[in-house]
Amino acid sequence: MKFRLFKQVKGTQDEIDTTNPYVRQLLWQDTHELDMQRMKRTLLVGVFLFFSLASGSIAMNFYQVMKAQDFYYFIMLDRDYQPVEAIARRADIMADSDPIKEGITANFLKSYVTWYRSRIMDEPSLLKQLNQARLQVSGIATVKFQADIDAHEPWKQIKKERVLVDIEGQPVRVSMDGKTKTWLVNWIETVQDATGVVLRQDKRNGHFLLAEDPKRVSTDNPFGLVVVDQEYR
Repeated sequence: MKFRLFKQVKGTQDEIDTTNPYVRQLLWQDTHELDMQRMKRTLLVGVFLFFSLASGSIAMNFYQVMKAQDFYYFIMLDRDYQPVEAIARRADIMADSDPIKEGITANFLKSYVTWYRSRIMDEPSLLKQLNQARLQVSGIATVKFQADIDAHEPWKQIKKERVLVDIEGQPVRVSMDGKTKTWLVNWIETVQDATGVVLRQDKRNGHFLLAEDPKRVSTDNPFGLVVVDQEYR
């Protein structure tokens, strides 16, 4: 049951007889009701603010997730650390005469010749190196590669000497026949004994016929280059 003091007691505050127990009871009930209403309002405001903040936080997180963002990539920096503009191009439609393709092809051949002809005086490392070179050949080049390895037995050779390969200049494309290309590579093989004394230096050159195999495309070999034939002396 709700009570209102002004409905129950006539007169002003000064005229109220607070010595009357009934009046004191009415005064207490009225004060208690006002306190409870104030508490309810405080709780409702707190709950409203809490759910408002929670809803706003969820909405902001959802907005950040769904919002499209711009990202900037510095492909290359010049000497002043300023970004250099770069244009991405598809490797499979890049012309053979493109400087980027020629540079990657030259590096492919330099790595292949180094793996193929170097002789490290550590058998596990040598086998790993030769296997790496073996993965770069196909067709008749595979037959020639294996015949050369069987004839020279490099695992026996490294017991008494090692061979260092130094590529001279850049490999050069000398001819093109359809999808295959022939490249010329010049290099020097320095033969040393186990103590590092130079025994001899052999100047060599080789012609390597390259093709492109889409199945071999990778981040290390974006054009799928493979050696399909080779001749060196």
